[in-house]
Amino acid sequence: RESWAQAVAGMTVISGASIGAQRPGLLAQLNCAARGGIAVPRTVVTTDPRHAASLLTAPRLIVKAAGQHFVEAEPGRLSGVFPTVVTRSDLAARARPGPPVVVQEYVEHDAELRVYHIDGVLECFEVGKQAPADPWLAPGRVTARHRATPAPVASAARYLAAALSLRYAAFDFLLRGATP
Repeated sequence: RESWAQAVAGMTVISGASIGAQRPGLLAQLNCAARGGIAVPRTVVTTDPRHAASLLTAPRLIVKAAGQHFVEAEPGRLSGVFPTVVTRSDLAARARPGPPVVVQEYVEHDAELRVYHIDGVLECFEVGKQAPADPWLAPGRVTARHRATPAPVASAARYLAAALSLRYAAFDFLLRGATP
């Protein structure tokens, strides 16, 4: 249900109309970043991940929930849908269509940064993990160390916070060399 709700909420990115106050969803964030000249991976929202493999050209892809990671598939049993890196052929072999998911081209990177924007002040942490789902499935493998915010990342975080009218936010950036 949450994935369907997120897919519908994401349609405001295409239509340009929004009803109600809510935090900006993934598609709104990606759209805003692209408008601001921040590099974003090619992204498809689909109920048929196999089809997404034909639309994206990168050899590796990442599949994410369209909404929240956690689901209650049956009453009293909380489980989750967590990001996973797959090859295009892995995706082509997937089962039948299901709830909406986000499929993105995987971005090779040297570092992953989590930048907190707190009323104009930035705090930056370099995050280390072996797999995208580690924060939920293997938290012991996740590391974080405080570091100086690279100038291009600071500029991008401030742009996003202003463009999305956010006083408090957390942004994730992947760095290749010095480029976010």
